[in-house]
Amino acid sequence: MSKLTTSVLITLLLACCSLFMMACKDKVCKVCSGKGKHVCEQCEGARVLKCTICSGEGYTICNRCAGTGKTTTENYEYVSVKGKLTSKMVRKSLNCPNCKHTGKLICVECAGQKHKKCTTCDSVGALICNECMGTGVIKFSLKLDYKK
Repeated sequence: MSKLTTSVLITLLLACCSLFMMACKDKVCKVCSGKGKHVCEQCEGARVLKCTICSGEGYTICNRCAGTGKTTTENYEYVSVKGKLTSKMVRKSLNCPNCKHTGKLICVECAGQKHKKCTTCDSVGALICNECMGTGVIKFSLKLDYKK
């Protein structure tokens, strides 16, 4: 080999090594943009979800009084009319004992808070990126397979 050919080979080898070293650097994770986490899709980062039982109202309508706050009782009373004993239905309106005359009951799911914790992200608002495992970078790994 001539000196020129050896010089060219060494230059090419150094250029290849340089390109290989640049390719082997850790890369910023494209999924999370290097943050290591992403916004929870379930709660959209709010950390809480609107209660599905009360639709975010904090209360439900009392089913005993249908939200009126009043219940009606019907009783038969016996009265004497012209010496004869007859029964008569008597209706009485009472304050509802379940809701204490409000027509509303505190929601049992959210305890009146109107929302509940997000179980997807454990109320953090974000999830660890699965691509980079929360590091924000993709580590370079070189896998060499060889056959015997």
